[in-house]
Amino acid sequence: MNDSEAKKRRPVGGLLALSGGLLLCVGTFLDWATVSGGGQRVTARGVDASLGYTTLAAGLVALGVGIVMTRWGTPPELVGTLSALAIFAGVVGCGIGVYEALMTQDGILDAAAKRLAPSFGSTERARALLDQAVDAGRIGFSVGVGVYIVIAGGVVALAGGIAGLRGLGAGRAAVTGTLSATPPPPPPPAGTEHGDVPPARSPYGSDSQADVGAT
Repeated sequence: MNDSEAKKRRPVGGLLALSGGLLLCVGTFLDWATVSGGGQRVTARGVDASLGYTTLAAGLVALGVGIVMTRWGTPPELVGTLSALAIFAGVVGCGIGVYEALMTQDGILDAAAKRLAPSFGSTERARALLDQAVDAGRIGFSVGVGVYIVIAGGVVALAGGIAGLRGLGAGRAAVTGTLSATPPPPPPPAGTEHGDVPPARSPYGSDSQADVGAT
């Protein structure tokens, strides 16, 4: 891969980081969980929890990285740092999204059990009754679309960071290959090794000494 092909990967990585950051920010403001029961329906968005602000911050970081990486004049040493930031933002966003998809129900039920503990005597009893209501279908729970958008945004931002690092590595390899392909300097003329100096020629030609002797 030559240096021009390596440079083409930088805008690709930047566009992926930019798209991933946008998805992370949008997903944070959408519904993360929906609880329904007793004729009522309650939804919770990402910004309603502290983890939502974390995914929002990760999205803003990925957005900033994507904007800078899409510029053709970005120096190579800065591309490595930006790619690492995009990878970090993607891992954080995707990790929180997966955690929320798997653990949000337990978190909501735990919070509800603590609120209902005075009415049922203990948090454990309230949680057991809530679990029975969920199993019986009296309480419905579903993961909101915002969680899946956050997961997708984290994956895309992570891919953008990896693409940026691959482009940077390919560019360095191209430079190294160019330097190694440079031909070595030509050897010195014969007779100049070990300090030897070729004999000086007479300005009068090769026959000048003979002519002088003859006269």
